[in-house]
Amino acid sequence: MKRIIILVLVISLLFGNVAFSKDLEDGLKGILLKDFETEEILYSSNINTEMSIASITKLMTYLVIMDSIMEGKVKIDDTVTISKNAASEWGSSFNLKSLEKVKLNTLIKSIMIASANDSCVAVAEHISESEEKFVSLMNKKAKEIGLNNTKYINSNGLPEKNGQNTMTINDVFKLAKHVIKKYPSTLNITKIKELKVDNRNFSKENTNPLLKEISGVDGLKTGYTNDAGYCLVSTINIKKSNINDKPFRLIGIVMGAKSKDVRKNKSMELLNYGMKNFQMKKIVEKKDIIKTVEVFDSIEKYVDIYPKDDLCLFIKKGTEIKKEIFIKKDIKAPLKKGDKVGRLTIFYNNKAKVVDLIVNKDIEKVNFLIRFIRYIQNK
Repeated sequence: MKRIIILVLVISLLFGNVAFSKDLEDGLKGILLKDFETEEILYSSNINTEMSIASITKLMTYLVIMDSIMEGKVKIDDTVTISKNAASEWGSSFNLKSLEKVKLNTLIKSIMIASANDSCVAVAEHISESEEKFVSLMNKKAKEIGLNNTKYINSNGLPEKNGQNTMTINDVFKLAKHVIKKYPSTLNITKIKELKVDNRNFSKENTNPLLKEISGVDGLKTGYTNDAGYCLVSTINIKKSNINDKPFRLIGIVMGAKSKDVRKNKSMELLNYGMKNFQMKKIVEKKDIIKTVEVFDSIEKYVDIYPKDDLCLFIKKGTEIKKEIFIKKDIKAPLKKGDKVGRLTIFYNNKAKVVDLIVNKDIEKVNFLIRFIRYIQNK
């Protein structure tokens, strides 16, 4: 009877996942949900096929801009003179005018919040003299950070006669993580719900629809062309709670949706799936006494042992966790604080994590007199 119940439970879980999979992938070119830190895949479909990325391109444009600032090539408060070429760029724009002067910092915000195509060209020309040279930097940077299935032909993602910018979804994740990790302040820009620039009489809502839908969403970038469809790289910070022992971040990627509504709804469903079904669970802390063991030739006959490091696991809720403790035989003094005396192995989801077990203080060797007294007492 027990086997039947377990079998029914497994079948229901499998069919539940299949139904979810079919619903979520419908109408998309590809999809991915990953934990930011561990890079564990929570959900995926078609993540290794190169596809048009539209304005998702601007994540790389932004990265090259920020690296150029860090390297001293330009300054964030530089004044950029807008060329006729940049001002004539079509699609989403910052309404730039030829010979207008705009601060680089303002142009950066217009790229990441309003998805301004003209601002991309203006900044590219400011940094590299021409967009073509800037695009070379983009492709070089892609190789440097391991984006091996990525190709850029312009700085903003607009279609060209010779094609469009392309990436795999897996590369998009790598890029998004790299940007957030290297420049965490990026999220202070991408979480702004509306860009207002009074001296230019400009106001535009953030193109990311999830900022108004889910608390904790703070990025990252939208995209659209006819070939790419509607795309969104979203990210959310999940705070510590009674369920989550440690904050964690998710990155969700939806590519090739047929409409803005499909893009928004699929992205929301993806993030909600991650929030509702996964957690960051504390397994052990450095302060936890794992075991008390006998130490031979020690002043203290019995000594507490502790984990060398804290361990939190990003796991699906309800995951079975097993622990196995191994202690060295015949542990003898003297010992120094931090000496390894065993290991704790955590088993979950056909995986294993190992934490060294240590003494957290110096353990002195007993002198001859005390050893003699102990010997007499034990006779």
